Amino acid sequence: MAVIIFQYITKQRQIENLNNELKITKNKVDSLDSELFVTANQLNRYEITLEKMRENDSTCSLLFEVIMESETE
Repeated sequence: MAVIIFQYITKQRQIENLNNELKITKNKVDSLDSELFVTANQLNRYEITLEKMRENDSTCSLLFEVIMESETE
Protein backbone atom coordinates (compact mmCIF):
# COMPACT_ATOMS: atom_id res chain seq x y z
CA MET A 1 0.00 0.00 0.00
CA ALA A 2 2.85 2.40 0.85
CA VAL A 3 4.35 1.78 -2.59
CA ILE A 4 1.09 2.77 -4.28
CA ILE A 5 0.86 5.95 -2.21
CA PHE A 6 4.49 6.79 -3.03
CA GLN A 7 3.87 6.22 -6.75
CA TYR A 8 0.72 8.36 -6.60
CA ILE A 9 2.60 11.23 -4.92
CA THR A 10 5.45 10.91 -7.41
CA LYS A 11 3.02 11.02 -10.35
CA GLN A 12 1.23 14.04 -8.86
CA ARG A 13 4.56 15.88 -8.63
CA GLN A 14 5.35 14.95 -12.21
CA ILE A 15 1.95 16.26 -13.30
CA GLU A 16 2.56 19.53 -11.41
CA ASN A 17 5.99 19.91 -13.00
CA LEU A 18 4.59 19.24 -16.46
CA ASN A 19 1.75 21.71 -15.90
CA ASN A 20 4.29 24.35 -14.83
CA GLU A 21 6.37 23.65 -17.93
CA LEU A 22 3.23 23.91 -20.05
CA LYS A 23 2.39 27.31 -18.55
CA ILE A 24 5.91 28.56 -19.23
CA THR A 25 5.78 27.26 -22.81
CA LYS A 26 2.37 28.86 -23.39
CA ASN A 27 3.72 32.20 -22.12
CA LYS A 28 6.67 31.94 -24.50
CA VAL A 29 4.36 31.11 -27.41
CA ASP A 30 2.11 34.06 -26.56
CA SER A 31 5.13 36.34 -26.39
CA LEU A 32 6.46 35.08 -29.72
CA ASP A 33 3.02 35.47 -31.30
CA SER A 34 2.95 39.09 -30.15
CA GLU A 35 6.42 39.74 -31.54
CA LEU A 36 5.51 38.02 -34.81
CA PHE A 37 2.39 40.17 -35.13
CA VAL A 38 4.42 43.37 -34.69
CA THR A 39 7.10 42.16 -37.13
CA ALA A 40 4.50 41.17 -39.72
CA ASN A 41 2.92 44.63 -39.44
CA GLN A 42 6.29 46.30 -39.91
CA LEU A 43 7.05 44.14 -42.93
CA ASN A 44 3.67 44.96 -44.42
CA ARG A 45 4.30 48.68 -43.92
CA TYR A 46 7.70 48.42 -45.64
CA GLU A 47 6.16 46.54 -48.56
CA ILE A 48 3.38 49.13 -48.94
CA THR A 49 5.91 51.97 -48.67
CA LEU A 50 8.11 50.39 -51.35
CA GLU A 51 5.10 49.93 -53.62
CA LYS A 52 4.15 53.62 -53.16
CA MET A 53 7.77 54.55 -53.84
CA ARG A 54 7.68 52.58 -57.10
CA GLU A 55 4.59 54.51 -58.14
CA ASN A 56 6.01 57.93 -57.24
CA ASP A 57 9.75 57.67 -57.78
CA SER A 58 11.06 54.59 -59.51
CA THR A 59 14.69 55.70 -59.19
CA CYS A 60 14.35 56.02 -55.44
CA SER A 61 12.66 52.65 -55.16
CA LEU A 62 15.38 51.00 -57.28
CA LEU A 63 18.06 52.53 -55.07
CA PHE A 64 16.23 51.26 -51.98
CA GLU A 65 16.01 47.76 -53.44
CA VAL A 66 19.68 47.73 -54.47
CA ILE A 67 20.75 48.78 -50.99
CA MET A 68 18.43 46.26 -49.39
CA GLU A 69 19.62 43.40 -51.61
CA SER A 70 23.34 44.14 -51.58
CA GLU A 71 24.16 45.85 -48.31
CA THR A 72 21.93 44.36 -45.65
CA GLU A 73 22.54 40.62 -45.88
